[in-house]
Amino acid sequence: MAGQKLTTVEQIRDATGASAGCGTCYDDVQELLDGVLGRPTSRRAVPALSTSQMRILVLGAIDRHVRPLFELNGVSVDVLGIEPDRVLARLKGRSVGTILPGILTLKWFMVRIMSDACGRKVGLIEMNIVEDDQPPASRTP
Repeated sequence: MAGQKLTTVEQIRDATGASAGCGTCYDDVQELLDGVLGRPTSRRAVPALSTSQMRILVLGAIDRHVRPLFELNGVSVDVLGIEPDRVLARLKGRSVGTILPGILTLKWFMVRIMSDACGRKVGLIEMNIVEDDQPPASRTP
């Protein structure tokens, strides 16, 4: 980063591809960049949540904000598990398993909503079911 005189996350994305997907690692790249450039980081200490507290916050945020938006876009979401720093979820729908901007934005939104609800970064581990528009007989191996 310093050798190429990169000073923004956007420049890093253009040069390396880092944070070019769903954007959930944007804050991590920003923190690394700030450290390399000697800038203060914006991370703050947050109180630890119990698993049950985190579960209540995450499921409430998903039900209120994420699920309705996903359903409008033909995607369903089922939470399979909640761990201290990540949520395991199954997404199902036509655009799941692609890199279309719409699904990447939905996943970014989900991570942001869960992280905001918990007051710290929460990752998303996908355990997806990919739907294929082709009938099984016409698929190529």
